[in-house]
Amino acid sequence: MLNAGRLNKRIELQAPTTAPGETGEPEKIYVTYATVWAGFRTLSGGERLASQQVGATLTHEITIRYRAGVLPTHRIKYGTRILDIKDVRNVDERGEELRLRCTEVLG
Repeated sequence: MLNAGRLNKRIELQAPTTAPGETGEPEKIYVTYATVWAGFRTLSGGERLASQQVGATLTHEITIRYRAGVLPTHRIKYGTRILDIKDVRNVDERGEELRLRCTEVLG
């Protein structure tokens, strides 16, 4: 059973869509479709070198109450932080909680 006391962070679930950009061309944007309580657990961290820039990547497991429609193409906004959802698991297939494995790129 889900321990509601662990859900102590307020996050926004966001889905991708397209909208006209400054030049009229469609561009990908994210729109918030739900604000929910969540629990965070940092699983790992690492550094990467891409295009001559050093950055860090954190992997988190985020637990929320079950809600249909959460997909790996969605993302999470937590304050100013953006986390990309990589995996969505319905714990024990009971429809009570979702565990979202996410990555956050820093810097």
